[in-house]
Amino acid sequence: MKHHYAIFLRGVNVGGKAAVKMDTLKSLLEANGFEDVRSYINSGNLTLKCSSDKAGLRKAITGIILENFNLEVDLIVKSKSELEDIIKNNPFDPETEVDNSKRVVVMLSEAVDKAKIAAFREEKSVVENFYPFDDLIYIYYHNNIGRSKFTINFIERKLKVVATARNWNTLIKMRNA
Repeated sequence: MKHHYAIFLRGVNVGGKAAVKMDTLKSLLEANGFEDVRSYINSGNLTLKCSSDKAGLRKAITGIILENFNLEVDLIVKSKSELEDIIKNNPFDPETEVDNSKRVVVMLSEAVDKAKIAAFREEKSVVENFYPFDDLIYIYYHNNIGRSKFTINFIERKLKVVATARNWNTLIKMRNA
């Protein structure tokens, strides 16, 4: 049985570092038996179909990237139904948190104790509205993400997990891919 997945590569094609040509990766994935492979923008977003489970898919893709691009890349895999749930269950205030470019979902490599995430509320540098949910943190960057101290690196360092983030517009496009 084929499963439909969304794959989010962490830290590729950002600032000229960790260059992974998405069209080349797409071709490599197709050559390795993955079906209906699509990429969205150049920052490491893919959808595809395969019979692998999430762990097998993660191992296969990281292996293909290591072998062909000589890069060790972390990634987060979500089933299309999980992606649909991320969008459907969003906690953003429909009155005050409406700008999709300021809505971000941080996907964590594992669920983290809510108390650890709640401790971010005590950090003076964290001024954003955020909503933890299992292995996700929904964040509304009301002062724009580029000015925030609440970065992916900060989150990873504090929670001791791998994380990657996508804005709301990207998640919507990925759901519809």
